Amino acid sequence: MSTNNNPIASKIGATISGVTNTFTVTNPSNTASSAARKIISVGGASAGDPALNFNVSGVTDFTMGIDNNDSDNFKLAASTALGTTDTVSVTTAGEHTLPLQPSFMAYTSGVIPNVTGDGTQYTIVFGTEAFDRGGDFDGTSTFTCPVDGVYLLSASVAIEDITSAHTLGFIIINADFNYVIWDGSPAACRSSDTTLHVSGSVIGEFTAGTTCDVRVQVENGALGVGIRSGRACRFQGCLLA
Repeated sequence: MSTNNNPIASKIGATISGVTNTFTVTNPSNTASSAARKIISVGGASAGDPALNFNVSGVTDFTMGIDNNDSDNFKLAASTALGTTDTVSVTTAGEHTLPLQPSFMAYTSGVIPNVTGDGTQYTIVFGTEAFDRGGDFDGTSTFTCPVDGVYLLSASVAIEDITSAHTLGFIIINADFNYVIWDGSPAACRSSDTTLHVSGSVIGEFTAGTTCDVRVQVENGALGVGIRSGRACRFQGCLLA
C-alpha cells in the first residue's frame, strides 16, 4: 500500500474527447472480507466536512457528506458546501428530513362573515401562514404545485351562523378536480352554537402549476354564513413523492 500526500486541488484525469474518464477502487478477490473502499476523512470535530462534490461545470453542483458543524448529520446539498441548500439531512440516529420539500400550512386571520348561505361559492382566504417551505402558497388562498408529483392536501373548515333554512351545502378542495370533503345539510349537522366543523384530505398526482384552494357553498337560505377565525380553519399540504 502506498500513501500520497497530494496537495489541495490535485487532479486525476485529462481532457480526452469522446472518452469516459474512470477512477476505480477494486479488489478482485472473491473471498470473505475481501472488500473495496474509498475513505474521505478529516481530523476531528473541529475540522471541515468530509464530503464529495459532483459538478457540471458552470451549471450545477451537488455535495454529499458529513456536516461537521451540524451534529454530524449526513447531507445532500444542491450547492458546493454542506449546510447551504440542503435537500436531504440524516441524523446519526437515522432520522431523515427533507428541508426543501414543498409544504405549507395557513389559517384564517379573523372571522370572515357573510360569505355564503344563498348558494354563493366562496374561496376561503387563509391569511396567516404558519409555514411555507418553498414559497408556493400565495398568502391568501392558493397553493401552486411547484413540480409534478403526488401531493397530500387537507383542510379543516368551521362555518358559522347556520340557520334551519341552510339545508344544502358542500366543502371542496379544488385542484385538478373538485375533491368533495363534505356534502350534506349544514342545518342538520350544526352544533348548538350554529357552527359546523369539517375536516378532510386528498392525495392526488398533480402536474407542476396546478393551483389548489378550498371552497365552501351553502344553499337554500339567506347570505349570512361565515368562516370562523384561527387554526380551526386551516389549509395545509405537502409533496409526498
